[in-house]
Amino acid sequence: MSRTGATFHSVEMAIATFLTSSLLLGQDASWMKLGLIDRGTTYSVILRNGTCVQGTIRSVNPDLLTLATPAKNGATNIVAPRILKVARLDVLQVKDGLGAFDVVFSGRSSWRDVQSIPHRTREYPSITLKSGKLVRGELVGSTDFQLSVKQSSAAMNIAKTDIAFVDYIRLKPPPYDRIREFPAEVLDPRVWPYMFNIGVHMSVPVFNSTLPEDDSILQCAIRQ
Repeated sequence: MSRTGATFHSVEMAIATFLTSSLLLGQDASWMKLGLIDRGTTYSVILRNGTCVQGTIRSVNPDLLTLATPAKNGATNIVAPRILKVARLDVLQVKDGLGAFDVVFSGRSSWRDVQSIPHRTREYPSITLKSGKLVRGELVGSTDFQLSVKQSSAAMNIAKTDIAFVDYIRLKPPPYDRIREFPAEVLDPRVWPYMFNIGVHMSVPVFNSTLPEDDSILQCAIRQ
């Protein structure tokens, strides 16, 4: 390789390394929030190889997610859980339920995921336009080319080409062993923040216009 060619190659590698590092730094906040959600809930972790593992979260660091997964001895006897370590770069999604979009972390940029944001009370998309304007409201419609978002009583259409980022603003997973019957539930102080809407939301980035788009359909095929 000529000296000029080697120089260009070095520059390209430096740029690629910088972009990769920037991407990881940009994802840090969302990834590290996995360490702040309920530890008793069983989460499904969808991996890039098409398989899925389930377990409770033991710890999170910038490169690794540690889960405690149920271990069985024989057909039905459950013994001490086994510890499973999952590399961050192997993770596509982390979910806290069986719904189509019960996502607490996403490791991809996907317009399909934007369109899948559910119509739930107190959950909504947060859309950052390329102009810097922030739009929040109920997602009432979507196509491959635009979103329709309701604010107050009016809906506005936003072209996909005008969108820089989309975050899913959702409720944090509630305590897994909370009392679910009224009025006993009211006596559980762990649910009071949810009743009064105080500090119970989390932001899950799902679309970044600067990244390659991955709109594949993800399924949780449990890895044995």
